[in-house]
Formats: sequence, C-alpha cells, structure tokens
Amino acid sequence: QGLSHGQAHDGSAQDQHQTHSAQPGQQPPMPPTYLFWAIAATLVCCLPAGVVAIIYASSVSTKYFSRDYAGAERASKNAQIWIIVSIVAGIVWGSLYIPLSILMQ
Repeated sequence: QGLSHGQAHDGSAQDQHQTHSAQPGQQPPMPPTYLFWAIAATLVCCLPAGVVAIIYASSVSTKYFSRDYAGAERASKNAQIWIIVSIVAGIVWGSLYIPLSILMQ
C-alpha cells in the first residue's frame, strides 16, 4: 500500500493527466452527434446545408475517440448550427416557392 500511495504523489499532475486520458471512466461524456437530425434535415429541408451538417455530425465520434474532446464539442455545435440553417432555409424556400408557383400559373 505504501508503494502505491507514494507512486500516486510522484509527478501527480502528469499522472493525473495520463490517468485522465487513459481511463474511459474519466473521459468527458461524448457530445451528441445529431446525425439523425442532420440526415433528416438534408432529406426534408435543404440539401447543401444538410450535407454540411452531416459532415460535422459524422466527425464528432471520430474526434472524440481520438481524444480530441474540444474538437468533438465544436463539431457537435457546428452540426447543430447547420441543422438549424438547413431547417430555416427549407422553411424560407418552401414559403417562397408555393406562392411563386401559384403566381406563375
């Protein structure tokens, strides 16, 4: 017990960092990928913005499992933003398309 206790105090900041990155129990939780919503927004709302959302959403897991936790968080937030952009663009396009198609007849 004394040896393990002594080892815990030697280079404790470095040991804590290595322990944090090595043990899955101490990793921050994986941010949401929003992949389902990105695909749905692509199919239903706006294809270009939806594709960007899918790219960001699919990179969340890759970054997280590469221990790039900040990158995974940024990718998750960017996916969420592009999903919203896709939905808003789809609503704007749909609300303009219907009246314009009626006027053109």
